[in-house]
Amino acid sequence: VSSHDRGQNKLDALVSLVKSLKSSGVVIYFDYLESVKVATEHLKNLIPDIEILTIDGSTSIEKRAEIKDSFKLDPTNKIIPITN
Repeated sequence: VSSHDRGQNKLDALVSLVKSLKSSGVVIYFDYLESVKVATEHLKNLIPDIEILTIDGSTSIEKRAEIKDSFKLDPTNKIIPITN
């Protein structure tokens, strides 16, 4: 199995998991920013009705609070990919 196939399998599993949990909101931790970018694009293409609110090292404290408040108020169809 090639590394591309393993990566695609992980993305497919992520999409399946998000689809099953999106009604209650999902927070996903990634080790790498590039992984967040790839997963986000994949999720946007395959689950267009979700709102993706990314938090990474460049996200200001104010924006983090705004994202957190939005998610707490109504997590439905919201996905928060997080990385350092």
